[in-house]
Amino acid sequence: MDPRLRARRVAVRRSAGRRRLRVVVVAGAVVVLVLAAVSLLFTPLLDVDHLTVAGQFRTDPADVVAAGGIEAGDPLATADLAAAAARVEELPWVGEATVERRWPGTIRYRIVEREPAAAATATDGSWVAVDGEGRVLVALDAPPPDLPVVEGVTVAPEVGAAVAADDRGPFAVAAAIPAAARPALDAVVLEPDRTVTVRLAAGGVVTIGALEDLPAKGVALASVVEAVDPCIATLDVSVAAAPLLTRTPGCG
Repeated sequence: MDPRLRARRVAVRRSAGRRRLRVVVVAGAVVVLVLAAVSLLFTPLLDVDHLTVAGQFRTDPADVVAAGGIEAGDPLATADLAAAAARVEELPWVGEATVERRWPGTIRYRIVEREPAAAATATDGSWVAVDGEGRVLVALDAPPPDLPVVEGVTVAPEVGAAVAADDRGPFAVAAAIPAAARPALDAVVLEPDRTVTVRLAAGGVVTIGALEDLPAKGVALASVVEAVDPCIATLDVSVAAAPLLTRTPGCG
């Protein structure tokens, strides 16, 4: 074989060997770096050191942390934030929970609490406060003056219990009525035909219609009550933009 050809082949083989060596070295370095990074994530330096809670009022922060299930000393990188938030949202007063991971070592809970919408009687004869989605929030000694009373529905007395889906309409209506109008209300009633009406303390009756567009219907109800009560005989807010009013004869 020509010496020049042999030399060329030797040079090609050596070049290929050097390339393979570089690839092996680079791959090894990457593996080392990845292993080092993974090891660092699971060292005590990056464990959960602090758990904070914001946004609560009635809910004890300790209950939030306990429900979340993430503990000090757990690896921060692998904490399941979505699962923790779902567990916190099972607490009676919690309507929405978010959980954030903050480096180097903090888990932060932020919660939005539910608001009582109405008072209702429970199956054991007691009173409870219920939110607009039908969750029982707290036991009451008596219906408070700042909450409307729901009639036609009896709920479970246990805090955290859910009202049956077919019975939640009155609570949704109560939640939509602005607080300023509530003193004028006597009750929010689930009628036998499953419609919802509002009975005013002065004796008038409000027809709600379909259980949709409730915030606008609540505002319409409050506006008419402010302007006309106690002279309302009937009020129909089925179409929120065009409420229909009949006055009590001889009133005002």
